[in-house]
Amino acid sequence: MKFALERGYGVVALVRKPAEFGHRHKNLKIIEGTPYNPEDVLKAIKGCDTVISTLNNPRKSDLPWAAQIGPTDVLQRTTANALAAMKAQGVQRIIRQSTIGAGESMALAPGLTRFMVRHTNLKIVFSDHTKADRLLAASDTQWTSVRPVALTNSTKDKPVTVDYTAKPGMFVSRRNVARFIVDCIEDPDYFQKAPILSEK
Repeated sequence: MKFALERGYGVVALVRKPAEFGHRHKNLKIIEGTPYNPEDVLKAIKGCDTVISTLNNPRKSDLPWAAQIGPTDVLQRTTANALAAMKAQGVQRIIRQSTIGAGESMALAPGLTRFMVRHTNLKIVFSDHTKADRLLAASDTQWTSVRPVALTNSTKDKPVTVDYTAKPGMFVSRRNVARFIVDCIEDPDYFQKAPILSEK
């Protein structure tokens, strides 16, 4: 959101609890609601040119064996809601933050990631990402599924490698993923593609 506002984009944020949302900007409009509710999503998307989703399937902690919180199909449901609202509003562009290991990219994921997905509760999250990505691919939208490797909280600006078939690096910062998402909003080179992001 920060990078989009810095570039001069108008941003609409769908937020469950606006009073607890710490961001304010003249070009930021806050809509109270949840991505689980199709009517809330429709209201948030109205008048927009691009939809960006960075949701994840929530768990009790970041530990790989942590239990799920709520439904196991969060990403499928919210992606379906977004696509339905886009169709109703005539919006074509959607960017979804997915993950390395979703779909066919599992073959390129680090060995530790593949092991964790096979043997821990992470399999639920990765399955949800895969199914949400398939919904995008089956749509007639200008979609991009961004697949970062393991995320860090680094604030350093590092060169990012974007690839589809080569083994990626191990890490990429959330900051660099956010910047890439904004960079590719209007770039047709990423339409109907699932780029893998890592840092050099």
